[in-house]
Amino acid sequence: MKPVSKVLAIIQARHHSTRLPNKVDEIIGDHTMWYQVLRRTQLACEAVMAWSCAYQEIPEDDVLQRYWAVAAEHQPDTIVRLTSDCPLIEPAHITWCLNLYRQLGRPVVTAPAWDGMDVEVFSWKDLLNIHPRDNYDREHVTSYLRRECNVYEVPLEPPIHWSVNTKDDLN
Repeated sequence: MKPVSKVLAIIQARHHSTRLPNKVDEIIGDHTMWYQVLRRTQLACEAVMAWSCAYQEIPEDDVLQRYWAVAAEHQPDTIVRLTSDCPLIEPAHITWCLNLYRQLGRPVVTAPAWDGMDVEVFSWKDLLNIHPRDNYDREHVTSYLRRECNVYEVPLEPPIHWSVNTKDDLN
């Protein structure tokens, strides 16, 4: 079992989206979508937003480089990767994935079937060892880990869709 370490959730956020521009600023309840994700995540662990506009020297689609920059600023041992379009993310689910990561001692990712409950947990060392092949790997951060490393994919059934990608998802 991995020892308890400094955990940091990095929530990627950008305002440009081809399907629903500025979706992270949509109001859900009394707050913006991004704030809902941040607030819920902070119930499980320390969390920061990785806004594309805060790293203007980094191309917006190079999310991997943004993760490297945020991790260098905060020096975590363990990183939880989340996206800002999952306003229903459950803090207990984040904690469960963190505990699974500690037990297994290798990166943990949730299955794509649970869209909106996406949680990926890996070490900073894992992040530094990502060698992107192309722009897809730079935009999707853990595609390299999924393809090249001994990643445990949590089998979650049945499929759900709780992320916000279109105007219909907001309704």
